[in-house]
Amino acid sequence: MLHACARSPRRTVLIRPDVPPPGLDPRFRRLVIPVLLLTLLVVVVVAALV
Repeated sequence: MLHACARSPRRTVLIRPDVPPPGLDPRFRRLVIPVLLLTLLVVVVVAALV
């Protein structure tokens, strides 16, 4: 388990570009969460102003 945990960051860097998740690019997946949070913030601010 310790060896697998130690190698996991390198493996993710090597494997992700070769085998992307179905329909999602790893970079796109990382961007989805902050974009969703920003949209939620904008919606809340607009709702508060209106």
